[in-house]
Amino acid sequence: GTPARYNMAYFEDGKNLWVSVAEMNGQIIYDTKEKITDLGVKNSNVKLIPQGTTLLSFKLSIGKTAVAGKDLYTNEAVAGLELIGEFKNRVSDSYIFKLFNSRLISLEKEGNNIFGKSLNVEFLRNNVKIPLPPQDVQEKILKEIEIVEQKETECADKIEKLNSEIFYELQNTAKDCEIVKLDAVCKIQSGGTPKRAVAEYWNGNINWLRSEVCQNVYVYENDVKEKITEAGLVKSSAKLFKPDTILMALVGATIGKVAYLTFTSATNQNIAGLYPRDFNRILPKFLFYILQNEWNKFFGEIKGSFKMANLTTVKNLEIPLPSIEEQKKLITVINKKEAEIEKIKIVLAAVNTEKEEVFKKYL
Repeated sequence: GTPARYNMAYFEDGKNLWVSVAEMNGQIIYDTKEKITDLGVKNSNVKLIPQGTTLLSFKLSIGKTAVAGKDLYTNEAVAGLELIGEFKNRVSDSYIFKLFNSRLISLEKEGNNIFGKSLNVEFLRNNVKIPLPPQDVQEKILKEIEIVEQKETECADKIEKLNSEIFYELQNTAKDCEIVKLDAVCKIQSGGTPKRAVAEYWNGNINWLRSEVCQNVYVYENDVKEKITEAGLVKSSAKLFKPDTILMALVGATIGKVAYLTFTSATNQNIAGLYPRDFNRILPKFLFYILQNEWNKFFGEIKGSFKMANLTTVKNLEIPLPSIEEQKKLITVINKKEAEIEKIKIVLAAVNTEKEEVFKKYL
């Protein structure tokens, strides 16, 4: 659950960990961006989830997982899969986590994994079934999964190193440069949402994105979850953004994070689209990376609190701007490192398949 936002006594100086879906990436959670007070716990429907429990998202981004590294609370989009009764002795928490983290239990097959839709706790309790092998088989599965996950860790470390190298090169290139406001070098617009109640505005042929896509990543057409019609576009403040537009989230957990748009799409009002006014002045890929690099300066002070930016805020943000020649040199380096990262991601995809094969072998 979520304590009432308007009452700051439920959040200010809180000591109780409080997890949101945005923080769940298959890891053990020892700390959270937001915390709630004992008063917030008392005056809301949050429930204590014990350390070691598997966390599973069942609203919006369905099927994300994590493990409670400490006793904690979650918002209403996250379920704690706490073992009860006799199953505390028959089932390993680690087995439950690995099972759901491998996506072997596919909530998508139930037809509910549509962006903006949600499951509910009753559905999880009554409709989701899991294979339950003997404890010795659970242990064999966990040992083999650990071997596969070692490969995964090695791949992740390589990607992290390459990303660090990208930002090292970026920071060197951007050192002692001219400082400009974003509005001086980019056309900046926000999107909009057609009225949900008007059926003719939805399920058309026009791509439409929400701010959740802004995760400092490239966004591709297969990431689109909803589409609108021409009427929906015309009758709302939604706008079509071109490929090479940089999308910036204006609100919530992803505030200030960006996405590189690789296709034509509209967005909701919680996204600002930034498109270079002159490609001889600033290149989209440089813009994409420099906004990530400057995030802490722009938005770090409001991290963990629910704030909202607007177009005026974005237009007045200042970035270092190297010459176009320096930007081109930098992007050549970035492209090479991105190509290496993509090769590693192919290996990672194979690792995920290996995990599935381990389960299939025993179940």
